[in-house]
Amino acid sequence: MVTQGDFLRRAETGTERHHSRLAELFADSGRLADEYVRSHGRTVGDIMTQDVVTVPADAPLSDAVELMVRHHVKRLPVMGVNGVIGMISRVDLLHAFLVATPKEVPASLDDAADHKPAEG
Repeated sequence: MVTQGDFLRRAETGTERHHSRLAELFADSGRLADEYVRSHGRTVGDIMTQDVVTVPADAPLSDAVELMVRHHVKRLPVMGVNGVIGMISRVDLLHAFLVATPKEVPASLDDAADHKPAEG
């Protein structure tokens, strides 16, 4: 698997001296990507993450969270019977959390109702 992080953190690719040039690569992926590959002569295999952390499709969301935290990754390939069937990201997990969180409805939306004078 090759991620943006692989490009940015792999010292062996020589990218540590070319952060601004590499940033341009991700801003204009067409022409600049071709130029970068020609000038650096690297292959995907040279920079890819080889020991990819994955999560089974039937795993609880808590497993995905734990794997992301433990391995310091932002996304996990989701594995099915025939290989990768998708990706799950931190944004996906946040969305699932927000959807599952019960919505609290205030007892009263009227400010005046909250400040009634005491009887007595």
